[in-house]
Amino acid sequence: GRFENARVNVSGAAGGGQALVGGNYQGQGPEPNAKMVYMDARAVIDASSSAGDGGRGILWADNDTRYQGHIDVSGAVNGGFVEVSSKGHLDFRGTVNLRGLAGRNGELLLDPTDITITTGASGPNLSAAPLIQETGSAATANLDVAYLNSVLTGGTVTITTASAGAGTGNIDITTGIFNGAAGTTLILRADGAITVGAGGSINSGGYLFNVSLRAANGITIGGSGISTSNGTITTESVSGGGQAGGNFVSTANINAGSGNVTLAHAGTILIGGTLNTSGQLSIDAGGSTTQTAAITGAGSLALGGTGAITLANVGNTFGTIAVSRAAATTQTILITTVTPNVQTSSIGTGQFSISGVGFTQSGAITQAAGGGTVTISGGAGTVTLSQANQWTGAVTVTSQTI
Repeated sequence: GRFENARVNVSGAAGGGQALVGGNYQGQGPEPNAKMVYMDARAVIDASSSAGDGGRGILWADNDTRYQGHIDVSGAVNGGFVEVSSKGHLDFRGTVNLRGLAGRNGELLLDPTDITITTGASGPNLSAAPLIQETGSAATANLDVAYLNSVLTGGTVTITTASAGAGTGNIDITTGIFNGAAGTTLILRADGAITVGAGGSINSGGYLFNVSLRAANGITIGGSGISTSNGTITTESVSGGGQAGGNFVSTANINAGSGNVTLAHAGTILIGGTLNTSGQLSIDAGGSTTQTAAITGAGSLALGGTGAITLANVGNTFGTIAVSRAAATTQTILITTVTPNVQTSSIGTGQFSISGVGFTQSGAITQAAGGGTVTISGGAGTVTLSQANQWTGAVTVTSQTI
């Protein structure tokens, strides 16, 4: 279908309506799906509301969706929902208005097969000519970061991929993503892997920015890393919550300010760039967790999972610690440069070792039957064991004062 120099108006005072072009949400529903959709720069879909919530505007094609127009789902109360997607190739070069004047801003969903977020994107299907190939020749969508940055204005932007056809469901970031307003949430959901590569980054722009990375086949954070200006950073399963698939590797810095950071993976976790948070860092891995760079910010640490945990960098500054580990764990080894305060914890059967400047606790530590050795090292500080701890392995406590 070709949608040139047209205006579709489903706006309403009480609430915006729904405009479906080429199909319904993610190609589902009883409506027939178009093979191709082209919306040019002069075309507008208006599903706004002057007194209520914004409506819905959806563009879908089975093979190719090329979007250069404008969709308005702004509302006097809450913003609405926009989807621009394709089962095959997607070219997103338009604008949207998601603004909710009195409530929350709306949502934008982009759903190609594979996507590379880059500068000045180009590719086989990105020429200016309006003719679209019926076969959708390119599986990978090259998204110009300028268009993505323009919609990071306070709502929720979701980029999701499906490993269909010739694609693998990957999301690759090769340039800087910059947020433009407080309270924005960016969700990257990959049926393959998510990679922030050389030259890539996810930046708060100085505004609170929440980032959720959801991948089936691993997450790699390189380039210039991630900053969220007190927003949250979460790695999780493709459906949200639970463990992401594969491994997590960071070689660049991750800075959440006071925001919480959650790393949850079925595989291993390697913290290879400084991870800074004064909030809570939660770790849940099926494989081992290790680090080659410090965890800073003097935040708290929450440990789960079944894999061995070795967080022994001499620059670590985590203070409050809570451990909730399955019985069959191999080891939990922690070093911090401050005084650790251990909350109510279950440390499983493996070796447990913690070193800091002294030691305090606000809850009991329970070790499973047949547990390994327990070592508490307070250095020049004071170790205070004030709870009804239950140890099953040999315990060693060393400190200047006990």
